[in-house]
Amino acid sequence: MSDVLEWYLENKGKREQRRQARQARQAMGQGSRGASSAPAGAFGGDTMVRIYKYLKEARALGCKSFDGKGDISEAADWIKKLNDASRDMQIGLDMKLRVATRLLDGVAAVWWEGVEGMFRVEATWENFEVEFYDEYCYEFEINLKRREYTNLKQEDDCSVRQLEQRFRDLARFILEYSLDENRMTNHFWDALELDIRDRATYHHHMTFSQIVDQELLGETQWNERKTRDAEEANKWRWGNSRPQDHSWKHHVGGGSSIFSKYFLFF
Repeated sequence: MSDVLEWYLENKGKREQRRQARQARQAMGQGSRGASSAPAGAFGGDTMVRIYKYLKEARALGCKSFDGKGDISEAADWIKKLNDASRDMQIGLDMKLRVATRLLDGVAAVWWEGVEGMFRVEATWENFEVEFYDEYCYEFEINLKRREYTNLKQEDDCSVRQLEQRFRDLARFILEYSLDENRMTNHFWDALELDIRDRATYHHHMTFSQIVDQELLGETQWNERKTRDAEEANKWRWGNSRPQDHSWKHHVGGGSSIFSKYFLFF
């Protein structure tokens, strides 16, 4: 199951409780950070060296800056790469938080600065993760992805590979499809162009990858057919555009000269 769906199922019923707790802290004047919280620049020199060492490694492993301007897909991809990189680097949750917050940029950096200020003590990775998903992976966008997935169809300029990638991207946000390959396979088959389906083989219980392979074969055959049809059409147009052969005029026993003399006589 994807990171987004795991979070969504675990936290769906807790979001309002967190909002209420946050509002209560603000109402009680507990939004400022306490003395136990370390400001951003309060780490020792050795700690800062380690932070930037891991930050450099994280970027080398594919982690990029996150500015918060994209949709839920970008947010999910960003935190997934961060989790993968942290596991590869074998760093603890505290260092993981330091790396994550230094990858924030633009409005996302401003957002975290405001959120971080609401904690009475130093924020933890768990705090960051909860607030991040609340801000960038909310239910409204998941429902938009569900609607897009349900209505997905292959357009004229969309290849089988492109459709496959879009299906896999969207399925991460839809539990019933991400856990049921047979259902996902059937939906993918129905979304394909009819001319491609007619040239592919489909059986129940085929895996998604097997269906994709069949559709790639059907797409190849369909493209070859379109190429042949285009070549035949060009030949036909070229043949009909040539000048007509009027040599019959010279095989009527010299008729054209007789007719000319006849009309000149009159």
